[in-house]
Amino acid sequence: MDEHKCTVCSSKIKGTYCSNCGQKRGEKPTNILRLFLDFVEQVISIQKSDFATMLQVIKRPQFIVENYYNGNTGYYSSPGKVMLFTILILIIHMTFISNLILGVDFSAGGLNLEYTFLFMFIFIFLVVGQLVFFRRGFLLAKHIIATTYIVSTFITFFMLFYWIVLLTIGEDSVFTFTGFILSIVIWQSIVFTKKQNFLNYFLNALFVLGLFLILVIVISNDFSLNSAN
Repeated sequence: MDEHKCTVCSSKIKGTYCSNCGQKRGEKPTNILRLFLDFVEQVISIQKSDFATMLQVIKRPQFIVENYYNGNTGYYSSPGKVMLFTILILIIHMTFISNLILGVDFSAGGLNLEYTFLFMFIFIFLVVGQLVFFRRGFLLAKHIIATTYIVSTFITFFMLFYWIVLLTIGEDSVFTFTGFILSIVIWQSIVFTKKQNFLNYFLNALFVLGLFLILVIVISNDFSLNSAN
């Protein structure tokens, strides 16, 4: 085999990568160590990009949502990738740390809680956001993008915070969970509030919180949230 010829497009390779298709030039056959290191590298790379996107969701929520909604993809992680990262965090938590989620006992029949917890809050805040901000129009896709980004981001960050709490001061009761809910309320209001001033943010946040509590009461027959204490 000609090592200076790309195996994919047959172009001549000058350097490490093929200038035509981008494939990396092979130096020698892959061994077990290289296979393992490549796997670790890919996992870390994916998680770094997802975590970086979550930081941007916190810093610039409106920009991140608008950017993806307008079709600008490829640079920041998609809502789906961020959601999968959060599911991984929840699985790790439920498997190795605690059956409590953010300090509360979340019960949902025989359903897998790591999925149910995430999807339930995405659904609730999707409905709440569309109802509270109905004057902006029926922007279902935009609300799905926003709620997936925001809920996934704050589950991840508050879950990491909850781990720190467990390691330092013990059980947290319901305080972390309350912070999680309030953060989603505030950030959802930031994304969809048209007149950007404190009063409008505050009033919209109150509407979002009020409607959220009403919906939680309505569906409380199927799901239950109880304090750890």
